[in-house]
Amino acid sequence: MYYAEAGFGNGSFVSTEICERRVSRFFVRKIVQFYVRIWIKRTVVVIGFPFEFKITKKNRDNFKFLFGIVSI
Repeated sequence: MYYAEAGFGNGSFVSTEICERRVSRFFVRKIVQFYVRIWIKRTVVVIGFPFEFKITKKNRDNFKFLFGIVSI
């Protein structure tokens, strides 16, 4: 799975993450999900399209506002 995020709060405005050890290509084959992640203090809210809504608590304070895509 490939994750690409754009927004405020990460080290850079646009960041990517690969959750596989072997990667043959870095091309997006199919977009699986779009999401918005809002992190205010210790509360993280993730709203994904299609059909995801999560609220979690973290151990550290932070502020992030990110738009992201998940692809395979």
